[in-house]
Order: sequence, then C-alpha cells, then structure tokens
Amino acid sequence: MQSEQPVVPGTGRILDYWYGGAHHTAADVGAAQAFESVYPNIGNVFRTLRAYQTWMVRYIYGQGINQFLVFGAGIPTQLHVHEVLPQARVVYTDIDPLCVTYGEEILETVPNTAYTFCDITDLAGLDRTITAPLIDFDKPLGLVSVGVSAFLTDEPLKAALAALYHTVADGSYFAIDFD
Repeated sequence: MQSEQPVVPGTGRILDYWYGGAHHTAADVGAAQAFESVYPNIGNVFRTLRAYQTWMVRYIYGQGINQFLVFGAGIPTQLHVHEVLPQARVVYTDIDPLCVTYGEEILETVPNTAYTFCDITDLAGLDRTITAPLIDFDKPLGLVSVGVSAFLTDEPLKAALAALYHTVADGSYFAIDFD
C-alpha cells in the first residue's frame, strides 16, 4: 500500500479489514468498528458474501468459463477471484480510485489479471484497452458483482443489469447478490 495513508475510510479497505487483509488504514478500522458497534455481525455478513463469491466463481469455472469481469472489487486479496482460480483471466473494476491504484500495485506481477476504473452503472466507461488482452466479450464470461447492489437504487440497478445482459455473450454467468 502507498506510504501516504488516507484519512477518509473507504469501503474496499473496510472490507479488507473484515476479511483479515493488510490493505487498510486506521481510518478504515475505526469505521469498521463503528459499524460493528451498531451491527455486531456485519463483518460476518461480508465474510459470508466472500464465501458465496468463491463458491460462485468455482461453479462458473466448472461450466467451462475461464474469464471473469469483477465489479466493485475493492482490494483484490483475501480469496478474491484470481486467488481462487489462478488459471483464470480476471479483470477487476471499482469506482474508488484508491482501490484501483492499490489493485494495480497488488496485481502488477500476477499473470492474467488487470484492474481498472469502471462504474457498473456506466459500462461505456470500461477501458477496453485494459480488458482486451484478458476478456473476449464474444465468448461467455463470468460477471461478478457481489456486495454492489446494496449501493444502488432500483432504477440504476435495473439499467446496469440490462446493459450487462446486452454486453456479454450467450452462455455467460452472473454472480450477484441483492443484499
């Protein structure tokens, strides 16, 4: 992680704390503990979502799909897709520029991975020069959006799902939760 520590908590780094990772700051830990004081099981909820994601990507891979596009990825550690399926091609995305920066640093030497900025509600913003070496949109792929829907209201979520449906090839799978 960069030497300059953010003083504003970030969702991806708070989740990293709950997952037992090392890419979070004192501000993130403080925010996580504040959440826990109101909802003591929140860390367990997100660890359960990560276990669900792990199960889903293994299932999708078992269907013959070896390319994944992950939205709202946060910090790409702690049993994230490339760690569960090191043989797969994975592109991570997030709307938090700091998560993107950390992700690029973490994945710099990890083959078949990339990290880029993308808002699931604006697929036109997906940098195809980054995805092209890893994702062939003419072939089935695994879309992963776990923990993202809670941050969207109904209409943007509906529009995002429709756009994703029209972006991917037939036979693609979508790992999503509606928490």
